[in-house]
Order: sequence, then C-alpha cells, then structure tokens
Amino acid sequence: MGFVLLEDDIPILFGAQGLSVAVSPLHAEAEGLLWAMQEVLRQGTRAVRFESDCEQLIKLIRDDEDWPAMASELDEIKAL
Repeated sequence: MGFVLLEDDIPILFGAQGLSVAVSPLHAEAEGLLWAMQEVLRQGTRAVRFESDCEQLIKLIRDDEDWPAMASELDEIKAL
C-alpha cells in the first residue's frame, strides 16, 4: 500500500509498505489510512485532505457508524 502527499499538485512525500496480514480488506484499508495519517503528521503537516477508493471505510468514518470489529482503527483515525 502507499500514499502520495501533494502540495500544489507537486509530490512532496511518498510512502509505501507491505502489509503482511490483515483481518479483512476493510481492515487493510483502515490500517493504510492510519499509517498515511501518522506519516504525514510526523512530517509536520497538519492541514491535509485524505482520499480513498474504499467507499465502505469512508462511510464508516463520515457517518460515525457502529462497527465493533473496526472500533479501534476507527477511533484512532478519528483521533488524528
């Protein structure tokens, strides 16, 4: 999985990593988003818009739905 941080359409930070085991594809997407958020924050960037092609994850985050199997990942994402 990977991410690209753009500033004025210019790439300023790239990240890529392999994910060895995930409970589900949705968990993998959440873990990838969380990792990207942590890396961007580590670089000192605070105002960021994240995008994903995982509609289900976006819906869980936006609608504040209760999904017990994803509770810890969603809590971490929302805390950042």
